[in-house]
Amino acid sequence: MCSDLYEGYTEAAREVFGENVEVVADRFHVAKLYRKEVDTLRKKEMGRLKRELEEEEYKKLKGSMWLVRKDPDTLDEEDRATLRLLFTYAPALFLTYALGWALTKIFDTPQTKTEAEERIRAWIRLVKETKAEGFDRFMNTLDEKMDLITNYFIRRQNSGFVEGLNHKIRVLLGRCYGVFNRVHLFQRLSLDLGGYEQFA
Repeated sequence: MCSDLYEGYTEAAREVFGENVEVVADRFHVAKLYRKEVDTLRKKEMGRLKRELEEEEYKKLKGSMWLVRKDPDTLDEEDRATLRLLFTYAPALFLTYALGWALTKIFDTPQTKTEAEERIRAWIRLVKETKAEGFDRFMNTLDEKMDLITNYFIRRQNSGFVEGLNHKIRVLLGRCYGVFNRVHLFQRLSLDLGGYEQFA
């Protein structure tokens, strides 16, 4: 059973399916937690730089919010130059940014649950040794939920399909200003999901 880290869901799954159920912390929700920490530090550093830098120099950092969030492998040379300038002025942000992407690489690498746990624990030690800012709350989550988080590496399951379907339903309800007839709701949803294939 794949879920976010909310205990209400994970404990309900255990009650319904028994102790043998394999509860997996959804990778998207785990990534959201540590990327939020990076983004929080970025906002703090950008506020400091806005006060300290000349206006023209600060303008050179325009667009850095999206650059920090994007996969480093997809950046062009101009984007990398902007990030290098940002990290020159905010070295603490660079450390947190680099550690965040290092953790993403762990999740991207096929490996066993045991290997993943060893690498994540090595990552935790690195965060502590370097005194990187911003990961305190997330590391508490790792300590408490390590088993659920590393269950991802058993079959690499996630709840992406369910999240996507829920999003489609919310968009559909917004477009229609609410659908009160259940049959019509499923008809419209069926058209949204498979209409192009059926009627193209």
